[in-house]
Amino acid sequence: MTKFERLRAALAGEAVDRLPYSFWYHFLDIPLADRAGEKLATAELEFYRAYDPDFLKVMHDIPYDLPEGMGKAETLAEWRCVPVVEPNEGNLGRHLEAIRLILAEIGDEAPVIDTVFNPFAYAEKITGGRTLELLRENPEEFHIGLRRIAETLSLWAETLVRQGAAGIYLAVQGATADVMSEEAYEKDFLPYDRQILEQVEDIAFLNVLHLHGAGLHWKLWERLSFNVLSWSSNLTPPSIAEARKSYSGCIAAGVNEMEIGGYAPQQVKDEIREAIEATGGRGLIVAPGCAVPTDCPPANLHAFKEAVAGK
Repeated sequence: MTKFERLRAALAGEAVDRLPYSFWYHFLDIPLADRAGEKLATAELEFYRAYDPDFLKVMHDIPYDLPEGMGKAETLAEWRCVPVVEPNEGNLGRHLEAIRLILAEIGDEAPVIDTVFNPFAYAEKITGGRTLELLRENPEEFHIGLRRIAETLSLWAETLVRQGAAGIYLAVQGATADVMSEEAYEKDFLPYDRQILEQVEDIAFLNVLHLHGAGLHWKLWERLSFNVLSWSSNLTPPSIAEARKSYSGCIAAGVNEMEIGGYAPQQVKDEIREAIEATGGRGLIVAPGCAVPTDCPPANLHAFKEAVAGK
């Protein structure tokens, strides 16, 4: 099977020649301002050639563009200045160039998806963690900015897919009990997550919904459209076996991203085999629950392919 065929079969819950796998980490050796364009493309391609994942999830660390001279928007007056950013402009344009370079090199060989942090995550970065405080201060005004961020990310996601990406990896932050109630998240933030996913629903085949954090409002996935569900199954409920009781679609999970850096390769393989047992080897993409440590021992990362190959 090709990587495209293997992934499509896994998405459909069909038999595969071997289970698909992927993992990712942040390129911390590259300064944050330079994690775009040719430097990011080169790092991602070297990573891909080293570990041969079935799909490449590009890391998207470059900041959201704010008006010149504005480092953060910590007040409502500043928040009102948060713009809609066109996909080909500023930092997004630089990141899009990295995606183009990556697709030109491996786009026919393996699916490429890009990380898209949800509007709550961007709001936290832009406001310096004051999202909920500013929301409470003036919900109507704060939602104006959230809508602009959601429009930016929706346009970005569509542009990304139309230039050849297989989908997006929507990292949903804030949907956890320690941040807000499920009702509050569903009211104030879920509509924007839905907007982004619906923008690419009909034009991409590998849209991953990643529920980030512990104490998840788990069943929010029922109100969203996606192809693969991701969460830290080894760190927070539900386990893969428990998730299967309510979710029958494709899962990307199985390896503890917090502990893998200290594992021996055999421990990685053991976790992968437990995930395979929990799913019967159907509808599974072997993956960590989130990014692995940048300094994770290469032998532990090579263990993914060895495990799915039965070694």
